Formats: sequence, structure tokens, C-alpha cells
Amino acid sequence: MTLWWLQPGWTSAECACGQNIWKSGGDPDWGECYDCFSNRHQPQPEPPGPPCDVCGKAEAVTGVNGRGVCSEVCAVEAQKEGA
Repeated sequence: MTLWWLQPGWTSAECACGQNIWKSGGDPDWGECYDCFSNRHQPQPEPPGPPCDVCGKAEAVTGVNGRGVCSEVCAVEAQKEGA
């Protein structure tokens, strides 16, 4: 049985970014410091959708008469303009 975590040099391993993996809270098995590992494995937020075609203030979440709208108020306005 080898105790690899007790081998010389294990705690001095560095991430590609230059941080010491052990001191940053990472795991040398990852080969990355905690920050790099977390950044790579956390989902990135989706970019916002197109703005409302009626008011232009909020993200359009549905369509009415071929126009993207953000709310019921804007949907009613789009229906009036499309009629």
C-alpha cells in the first residue's frame, strides 16, 4: 500500500495558473487549484435573450403576432398594432 499523499513534493504541486494546488484547497488529483477547478465545472449563465419589441426594456419571453414581448401589457399592445 502506498501513501501517495505522504510522498515528497505532493504538497508543492502547482496549477497551470501558478497557484499551489494544496494551499488553495484543491486536490492534486485534479491537477488544478480550487478556483480553476470550480470555474471549469460550474455552469455558465445563459446570455440574455432579445429585448421586447414593444417596450424594449425587458427580455422578450414569448411572441405575439411575430413580435417578441416581455409581459401581458406588451402582448396586448402587440395585438392592437397587429390587428
